[in-house]
Amino acid sequence: MQGIRWLAISLSQDKNQVFLRRYDTADLGTPEYLDLYEFGPLDPNLAQEDADEFFEFNDFSELWSAMEHRFPGSTALLLNQGVIQDEYKSYKANSEA
Repeated sequence: MQGIRWLAISLSQDKNQVFLRRYDTADLGTPEYLDLYEFGPLDPNLAQEDADEFFEFNDFSELWSAMEHRFPGSTALLLNQGVIQDEYKSYKANSEA
């Protein structure tokens, strides 16, 4: 099964740490169904909301450096939460053309 890899960045509640989560999500999308958050993991051992990898950083500069090292080019593709469906829709349209 094909998948979509995406990253999520968040702050700890006390805002002293930054978290990065990597998800490998099943590519189950259709023109009517674009909610990557609901597609579920590729790894059958993970629960719906579980990340494939979880990283903790002391600040954004540390996170930024780690992202560029581990996922080259990813910092140029950052989106606000809730916009990923629009990007996924464009990806699907371009991949099916």
